[in-house]
Amino acid sequence: MLNLDILKLNKRKLLIGIFILVICGYLNMISIQSQQGLYVNLVNVPKMTCFEYFLNIQGDAVGFLHIVYFLAITLVIGDIFIKEKKSSMLYFSLVRSDVNRYIKQKIIGIGFMGIVFMFLSQVMLLIISMILYPIASPSLSQEYVLYIGKEFFSNHPFLYCFIVIFNSCIMTFAYCCFTVFISVIFNNIYVVLTLPYLFNIGISIFMTAFPLYIGNAGKVIYSLAPTILAGAYISNSVNFILPILYWTVLSIVFYFLSVVSFKSKFENENII
Repeated sequence: MLNLDILKLNKRKLLIGIFILVICGYLNMISIQSQQGLYVNLVNVPKMTCFEYFLNIQGDAVGFLHIVYFLAITLVIGDIFIKEKKSSMLYFSLVRSDVNRYIKQKIIGIGFMGIVFMFLSQVMLLIISMILYPIASPSLSQEYVLYIGKEFFSNHPFLYCFIVIFNSCIMTFAYCCFTVFISVIFNNIYVVLTLPYLFNIGISIFMTAFPLYIGNAGKVIYSLAPTILAGAYISNSVNFILPILYWTVLSIVFYFLSVVSFKSKFENENII
């Protein structure tokens, strides 16, 4: 089942998704470079390294990839499950496997497809940053955007970047589980493609506005917004382990919600 799901990953859509993320990341790097050039001339600080460029495009101070992630994932894998659900492939698959096993393998398969997409995209962005900008250990004296784990980042920049990539992959798996859950609940393909993205952006806007209304007490809610923990945590005072735990918990929650809702609809003969 997992191998079949990997084959179903449309190569054209995969390339388009990677292209979108890479182009957005590249344009973001160019924008940061122009801003940093002015800062260097005015304050006389060292130029940023490739690792800092890679991390800065993830954050919300000068980066915007944390907003593009969900859209790109939706374009690549958002309609896979609902298309199978509305086709004869669903019954064919259920004949070969029981309901419980089918939906579990389907969620894992789609989640793994999302991980492959995100990993390839992030690695390409890291490679591009290494081609365009100096490969060197970041200086602890540089402020810029990075606020968490500065000493670890300075001593182990490669490992730091791959931890960020790892978190992006877990985030992608959680989002894939969410799209499967939405695909089980709704039968309209346009709803399935738009609702997950709009929900994540909408709830993020709502949660990040809390500090404006209740002051410092709202910072906790702010730090738990999906777009913040998708990458913007880089430029916020967030515990490094929080994003990984956050997306792991959401992965488990949406995984079981998808399984339970699918089995319930199947038993009520209301899956299509």
